[in-house]
Formats: sequence, structure tokens, C-alpha cells
Amino acid sequence: MGKAHSLYLKAGVAYISGSGYRGQLGNGSSGSSNFTKTYSAMSGAGSSGVTAIYAGHDQTIISISGVLYACGYNSNGQLGIGSTTSSITTLTACSGAGSSGVTNVSIGPYETLILKSGVVYGAGYNAKGCLGIGSTAQKTSFTISSGVAASGVDYISVGYQASHIIKGGVLYGCGWNYFGQLGDGTGTQRTSWVACIGEGTSGVEEVVEGYQYTIMRKSDALFATGLGTSGDLGTGGSGNASTFTASINEGSSGVTLLTIGNNGRHMAKDNIVYATGSNTGSTCNRDGGLVAGVRPTVYEYVMCLWY
Repeated sequence: MGKAHSLYLKAGVAYISGSGYRGQLGNGSSGSSNFTKTYSAMSGAGSSGVTAIYAGHDQTIISISGVLYACGYNSNGQLGIGSTTSSITTLTACSGAGSSGVTNVSIGPYETLILKSGVVYGAGYNAKGCLGIGSTAQKTSFTISSGVAASGVDYISVGYQASHIIKGGVLYGCGWNYFGQLGDGTGTQRTSWVACIGEGTSGVEEVVEGYQYTIMRKSDALFATGLGTSGDLGTGGSGNASTFTASINEGSSGVTLLTIGNNGRHMAKDNIVYATGSNTGSTCNRDGGLVAGVRPTVYEYVMCLWY
């Protein structure tokens, strides 16, 4: 799910609906009049043999057996196609490392990370160093990350100019860290990967980026760090944190799925969806403790968008 578009995959075909303002529908058009209210099959590379789909802020990326194709917003080179053409309106082959063997993709508003044979590569704006290449240089093709990200990585996540990886259960972060969202105990911006401290040192199973905060899952419990003014951290207060702090209430055990939205986060536990954070639109509980919101008959997946 992107900011204003969504995808699903069926029998090797990518289907898409919503806004194509930045070209993310891949139908050869862009602009405010380019939208659809019903799902339709993508054209070109999206029409057959698709094995995975990924949606970002205003971007769409598909994989055909590890080969990536991308369309949408690209002013910062975040599609990894070797240019900064603002709107890419058809699915275009990614260059360099994106051309084969990719096993996972994570898309932020301005940067994209990919995982290939345990190695992290990134493309995009990189003004805060979240590509982990040791500098803040912009990259328009997927460039290998440095240090611990150069081998053995299991999981990647990029958000609002901050990134995390999991390697052997250990969490590492880089990029913007003004509110402590990297979880390394400081507020120092990082252009190279740095090990998280405290709960981030072992057993980490999942990590997701919010707007200037980060949530991780460990032993089916949630821990959070960064900006917490709206209770997004789920720790029972509204203060910031620079190390991963345990969530309270239902976030303390039995969590199976996790997702982050613009004003809050949701999790799944025993087929119940729980929420915390800003309550704009009456979707969350602003007191900072995860509370029950929805009880579906059979719960399989939950997703919301934070951009």
C-alpha cells in the first residue's frame, strides 16, 4: 500500500488501483487526472511472471524472479534506474544490483533499500546517510552498503531518512537520529551502520520505521525508540526515547504482526488488532498504551501507511 495507491498479486499479474499522480500506476501517464477506482492489471513487466510487489509513498516496484522494475516518483533517484527523472510512468528495469537476485525491497519516501544474497544495496536522496554507505551522497543506482550490511543481513527497513537492518538477531541503524530513532542511545546522525544498544543487541525478529520513530518485535513483544509525542511508542507516555523501550499493555507479549501509520501503529495478537498513537480520525488510543480496536473473525494481515 502506498500513500494513495495499492497493489495485489494474483497468478503472476500485478493489479493496481488509486492515484497515478507521479506515474506509480505504470500506465504511461501522470498528473492529478490519472487515477482509477478499480483494480486493473498493470501493463508491461507487470502483466505476467510477477513474483513480488512493493508499494512506497508514490512508487511501485515489482520483482520477476529477483529482477526489479519500478515506476512512480523518482526525483531523488530512489527507483534505482540510474536517473532522477521526476515521474517514471511505465515499469522500468532497475539497474546494477537491482537487475537480478533481489530477495526483498523496502521503500521509503526518498530512498529504497534492497537485499540480495544477504547484502544491502540502496538508492535515493541519502541526505541523512540512511543508505549506510559512509556518506550523504545521492545515488541513482543501487549501491552496496558498507560495514555490517555487506554480508549476512536477514531483514531491511527504510523509513523517513532512517534505516535499520537485522543481522543474526542484532539490530543496526543509520541515518537521521535527531529524536533517537536509531536506538543507539544518542541523537547523532549516522552515515554508517551502528549497533543498537539494550534490547536491540539480540533476538530481534522484525523492525519497522515510523515518522521519526522505530518499533521492533522481539520474543513477540514490542520495543520502541524515537519521537513519542503522540504516544506512538506505546510505552505509556508521550516522551521521546533513544533506546528501545518496552511497550505496555497488549504490546508486552504475544504480538505476531506489526505495522506503522502516519499517526500511530497497529499490531495483531490473538486475532485482535490493537492501536496506539495520535487519534486523528478516531483510529488510535492516544494515551500511549496499545488497546483493542477491531476483532476480525480470522486475522491474517494488517497494514497501514505512515508517510
